[in-house]
Amino acid sequence: MKPILTALLIAALSAPAAAECLIQANSIGGIRLGQTPAQVKQQFPRARLRRTSDGEGVSYIAIALPNGTEIIAYQASVEDDSSSSINQRAKITMLQTSSPTCSTVSGVRPGMTLQAAAGKLGRVKQIMQSEIEAREFATFERQPAWLTIQVEDAGRYRPADDSPPRSTSRYRPNSKILSLWIGQ
Repeated sequence: MKPILTALLIAALSAPAAAECLIQANSIGGIRLGQTPAQVKQQFPRARLRRTSDGEGVSYIAIALPNGTEIIAYQASVEDDSSSSINQRAKITMLQTSSPTCSTVSGVRPGMTLQAAAGKLGRVKQIMQSEIEAREFATFERQPAWLTIQVEDAGRYRPADDSPPRSTSRYRPNSKILSLWIGQ
């Protein structure tokens, strides 16, 4: 009996870190869409929340969890001023993470190659490069509708498609997932 308990304990302690940060249709790492920053802080008292902005000037909240996972939270109808304080009562409408410890139930995670993700989600249907900031997003055959997959420098575009927006289904070898997004 003792060897069985020891084996179970070892298996539980050696479980992958990704189980600690599950990406689902309505949450990442336990932070849910529709929560407020105040509720996140209540749920994760040791989490650090700070206001910042991206290259387009869109402000967001960077949430650093105690286990080292970082989750980005966007709030609708909040002033895009990264120097303003966090609106503790505005609901979170979108979540994003680039932490490789976070994954979907099927095992898709940031840092994974597109080829490995295709093994879980089917072939790449499209890589779309946005006009603003030239961000790239991949779509797979069996990708859940609630999941947005951002990739970086992955698409192999035709020479005639020299300016965004542009799209392709071809990707560079060893291209990786940059981040995963969910939203309302």
